[in-house]
Amino acid sequence: MPQGSTLPESRSLAGAPWIEWLVGVGLAVLLFAIYVSSPPGKLWDSQFAALTSEAILEGEGFDLARFLAGTGWEGPTAKDPAAELPWQLERVDGKLLYLFPPGTPVLSLPLVAAARASGISSLGADRRYDSSRERRLQLLVASLLSALTAVVVFRLARHEVGLRAGLAIALIAGLGSSLWTIASRELWSHTWSALLLGAGWLELLRWESGKAQRPLLLGAIAGAAFWVRPSNAWFAAAWALFVFLRYRPQTWRLVASGAVGLGAYWAWSLHLSGALFPSYIRMSRPWTVGAFAHGMSEALFSTHHGLFVYSPILFAAGYVVLRHGVPASRRPLALLGAVLILGHLVLHAAAGANWGPDGSRLQHDLVPILAWFGAVALRRQRELGTGLAAPSQGIRLAARALTAVLVVASLLASIGSVFVGQRMMGRYRAGLESSYGEWELRRLPQYLGLRALGLAAPLPAAKRPSHRESAAAD
Repeated sequence: MPQGSTLPESRSLAGAPWIEWLVGVGLAVLLFAIYVSSPPGKLWDSQFAALTSEAILEGEGFDLARFLAGTGWEGPTAKDPAAELPWQLERVDGKLLYLFPPGTPVLSLPLVAAARASGISSLGADRRYDSSRERRLQLLVASLLSALTAVVVFRLARHEVGLRAGLAIALIAGLGSSLWTIASRELWSHTWSALLLGAGWLELLRWESGKAQRPLLLGAIAGAAFWVRPSNAWFAAAWALFVFLRYRPQTWRLVASGAVGLGAYWAWSLHLSGALFPSYIRMSRPWTVGAFAHGMSEALFSTHHGLFVYSPILFAAGYVVLRHGVPASRRPLALLGAVLILGHLVLHAAAGANWGPDGSRLQHDLVPILAWFGAVALRRQRELGTGLAAPSQGIRLAARALTAVLVVASLLASIGSVFVGQRMMGRYRAGLESSYGEWELRRLPQYLGLRALGLAAPLPAAKRPSHRESAAAD
């Protein structure tokens, strides 16, 4: 929408500002309390991310060697030359560095510093690394960031629907998506990524709603998102093209601001590793048609990582948007969102990274945009309900009942993943895959949720071949 325009839907944001602020704070506090009190997961790629923040705060820069010496995490030593270096670390010019992108440790500095002031640290009394302490620290910081991401979702929804509906959408996203199952469990790079991409989407939505345009802020968000996950360059490029097409005078400010972040990243990489891009970006993965097809099915529908399996409420939002479209004032942004979602799925499906804890980890960056589409779908549904071709009472009741079922299924998936699936470190799923059929319903995270609530039986003992079957096999 050109600058200075106003939208009729902006009235949904009317009301006392203090109420809006109070609801947002209450939402953050509630979700933070749920996240931080839920069982922590195993540290995967994020291990040593919080330690890196502490190394910076203690004047060691990105070098972790002082804190890992004698802990068994430092890899081969003179005493133990056969020891392996953890996959999250690499040695560069005698320094022991966190392998993955630096955005998470850098952006987490204020939060880690506040935690240290409260006595929460990844370092023990001897100032050496303790993985159990880092798990606690990461759970605290990640829970706060995920709760703030839910607040961003709330603000996005409020541009489309009223206060209660916006709060409901934020709660569904907060408890029925990877905000709980993935991002809040540890400091994945996705944890910061979703928050930043959601903030960028909120800024574009403000522009489309006729608010003041802040290209320097949008560019800074894009640069920070690249520091967190270099694959977010896809989002930054799409944002820049969108601004060029609809707000051309602002393009050069956006690009200049983003270039500062990119230049700083290159300078950091050259200083630390002597290369324009660090080893994490230079890692290669095979891109094949077979791997792509498997990766896409895994990303969308597998019981291990499937987006629609862990957040089935997306079926309802997707149906309304595809069936009835979006309001005319939102069509440009909806088109951009569809392109971003499709591109993100294609990029990660082609890479074939389908490992990690139960939940839609690689799709987590999309949560704010998907939640916004949910708000747009709800707004569109209400517009149709008050139009000349309003659906019958029976159809409306059936739609509400189906939506409620999908919301419950999303919540059950989160409960199952957090309280059963991830705590068992894959043993439950391994037992299913080795002993039961491909279409076994106990593969579903919703079943794990029922089990966590005491409403479903535990997994039966693994099936063993009979003596006759064993003899035939021999």
